[in-house]
Order: sequence, then C-alpha cells, then structure tokens
Amino acid sequence: MLFRKYHIVVFREKQGSCRKMQLRAWLLLGVLACVVGLAAGNVFLFQHYRNYNSLEHQLSASERTVQDQKTQLLSLSQKIVTLQKDLTRIQDFDSKLRVMINLDQDNTYESSSKGGTPNADFSKDYLPLHRQELLARKMHDFLRQLNVEARLEEVSQQEILQQLRVNREVLESTPSIWPVT
Repeated sequence: MLFRKYHIVVFREKQGSCRKMQLRAWLLLGVLACVVGLAAGNVFLFQHYRNYNSLEHQLSASERTVQDQKTQLLSLSQKIVTLQKDLTRIQDFDSKLRVMINLDQDNTYESSSKGGTPNADFSKDYLPLHRQELLARKMHDFLRQLNVEARLEEVSQQEILQQLRVNREVLESTPSIWPVT
C-alpha cells in the first residue's frame, strides 16, 4: 500500500484544462502526518499559552500581595519606631522622677533584655533587610522586647508611686519656697 501510486486531478474552472499529479502513498502519508503534527502542536501550544496566562495572573496577584505586605511592614516599622521613642521618653521621665524623690537609681530595671544597647534605633538595624519573613520575625522579637520593657517600666512606675505614698508626709511638710526674711 505504501508503494502504490495515487493520482490527483485538479480542474481549472473556466478554462477547461486539468492538471494531473502523481503521488506515492508514503509521500501522501508524510504530508498527512505533518498536518496532524502541526495540528497537535497548535493544540499543545494553545494549552501552554492558557497555562502561561493563568500563571501570569497568579504572579501579578502574588506581586500585589507582596507589595501590600511590604507597605504594611514599613508602616508597622514606623509605628515601632514611634513606640520606641515613647518608651525612651517615659524611661527618661522615670529617671527624672527618681532623682526628684531621691529614690535609688540602682533599682531601675535594665531595659535591654536581649542584649545590645537599650536605645538602638530600630530602623537602622532592621529596615535594610530584604527578606520579608526575616523582617517580620525580627519585628515580632522587637515588639516582644518592647513589651518586656514596657512591663518593667510599669513596675518601676509602681515603685515610684509606692515611694511617693511613703514620703507623702515628708514632701507635704517640706517648704517649696524660701521663708520670709
């Protein structure tokens, strides 16, 4: 069957002439295989294109999510910096109060529970990091440290209040101005 000859006759419409071609079966099967291969390739490429479009939409959605998370992390880091400044201000006020009521300065709690300097700037230590997961972990650790410092400061404030209650009579009887000459 592969070595049989097939004749294809093509007629021209208005001229009345015809053209006759002889093809071997293997050549006809080869052309048919090429056409089927091209059709299968087109189907494969179309499916690949659809999958690519789907993945592209997922990627753009993921990039938007990552951008939103970056924005939220930067906002959170700014809030942490503000909290740290407030806590530092409160600690300074606490030390001034301790001086005013003659309370021992050695009783103040060390606010740096994780080591390092107690007044380290958060943005200098943590903002240059590029991996969001590491940044989020470090922010959570820093928030835990701020929470510990705030609780220690609360205990310190309670100690100052207790000392003020004890020294109330002394403070009430101490003149605040010079006596009259």
